[in-house]
Amino acid sequence: MEVERSVRVLDGAVTILDAVAGVQAQTETVWRQAVRYQVPSIVFINKMDREGASFNNTISSIENRLYVKALPVQLPVGVAKGFSGVVDLLTMEQISWIDSEGWETERTTITDPSLLARAKQAREKLVSYLTSLDDTLMEICLEQEENVSATGGLDVSAGDLQAALRRVSVARKGVVVFCGSSLKYIGVQPVLEGVLDYLPSPIEKPPVEGIDTTTSKPVTIFPDPQGKLCALAFKVRKRLLPLLLPHKKQLTKFLTCRIKGNARRKERNYYLSAHLFGYLESRRESSEYHYKGDRKTHEALSSPS
Repeated sequence: MEVERSVRVLDGAVTILDAVAGVQAQTETVWRQAVRYQVPSIVFINKMDREGASFNNTISSIENRLYVKALPVQLPVGVAKGFSGVVDLLTMEQISWIDSEGWETERTTITDPSLLARAKQAREKLVSYLTSLDDTLMEICLEQEENVSATGGLDVSAGDLQAALRRVSVARKGVVVFCGSSLKYIGVQPVLEGVLDYLPSPIEKPPVEGIDTTTSKPVTIFPDPQGKLCALAFKVRKRLLPLLLPHKKQLTKFLTCRIKGNARRKERNYYLSAHLFGYLESRRESSEYHYKGDRKTHEALSSPS
């Protein structure tokens, strides 16, 4: 239930799958919740360095179990322990990670004939899928249908493909798929860039319908940074309510609370981290606090001043 309450406020999501296990039961449950609230998603196939990892099998499980068209924009280079990088199907370049922490990358042309043939075929398939889902790209392809690019397919630029992928992803007609190994820091950066490239901003999301508690009438909330503060609170406890005190009708930073239990001693420590501009100025002057204390301290912090 708490996952579903979180999903409803998302602009977009990154679905992480195990390259060995593929789509699992809990993945299907959360995916249905994301579909219910019309949340676009991109997919990252993780653990490509594990024995038994299969990129193609995971793609098939996405389409067969999540009932969505998978649009891979990468191909893995190597498998299991030999996994060393990815091929960018939009630019037809091989991306290698130089350092062990994944900070430095190198883009080179594809020299392996077998890998190049696979990449050409995968790019053609990607263009074919996209033209059936996006009218704008179809018009571009019709204008260039007599031209053949170095990839062996239609002469579609990386920019045109990226724009089409974004339109398809935001409209939830398909899901963009990346691959990599987070343990080896391979393929993580392209996923982060994909969040910007293929997921919507708050401005692109439809307005939220709510109820004005003062008038009990429906109200439409638009994502306007100059508008009044509107927040969704869930799993709220009475003692924590006073912690949420916006300053000038704006929640400028985040407030988090973690409750840790010790069943053996039946004691609880409350770790409270509050980051609010102008938070309880009568108590402290700083805008950033960290509290760690027992129940008595927690109650003192939570009680109105």
